[in-house]
Amino acid sequence: MHAQSDNFEQQVIDIITAYRIAFPDVEVPAPEWITHWLTKYSRESILAAIKTLQAHSANVKARFTQTSVGRAMSTLLRAEAVRNAVASAYTGGRS
Repeated sequence: MHAQSDNFEQQVIDIITAYRIAFPDVEVPAPEWITHWLTKYSRESILAAIKTLQAHSANVKARFTQTSVGRAMSTLLRAEAVRNAVASAYTGGRS
């Protein structure tokens, strides 16, 4: 159980670190958001969503807020989950 807790903690640290690098002027999401994302999506998917949003131009990122980034990340994560489900349906459950 201890190793699982350490793994979860490391995933949270990785996400917060990536978020702070991507959005230095935006407050980190509330712990509940990060926990919710990690219970539904992989660490890699969350980091990919951060990277996608980070790619926006500086003038767009200047308007980012904690809430707007959180909502955008949730939308990106749900969209990826749907894409994966559709792809899985077409391959008979094999990814």
